[in-house]
Amino acid sequence: MLLAVLVAPLHVLATERSPSLAYGLCSENVEKVVLVEETQGTTVRVQLTRKATAEFEAFTEQNIGERIEVVAGRELIFRAITHVVVSSGLLRSGVRSRTEAEGMKQAILHRREADECGVLQSQRR
Repeated sequence: MLLAVLVAPLHVLATERSPSLAYGLCSENVEKVVLVEETQGTTVRVQLTRKATAEFEAFTEQNIGERIEVVAGRELIFRAITHVVVSSGLLRSGVRSRTEAEGMKQAILHRREADECGVLQSQRR
């Protein structure tokens, strides 16, 4: 099970239940992706574009207390309970192996259709 965080004061809870809300990462809404070696493994840090940062901020503001997922295609980047508005546009995965982190980075940077980026259409309230 993946335990992950958003870089902002967002409390995180890994859970078995599927969330009803999701945000899709893709090359169009990501400014950069950096792999960071930690003591226990590798984390993936994602900086959203200015436009995506504003969209993600609104998404978290509208969904305080809700379980959300951030995905890249079919790859789960993290699952969390939103406790505060996230306005930094900086996201961070949980610790993974270097190989998993590299795969995640490639999934994030993969070009996708517009309906797979941002607040996912099928997940909107």
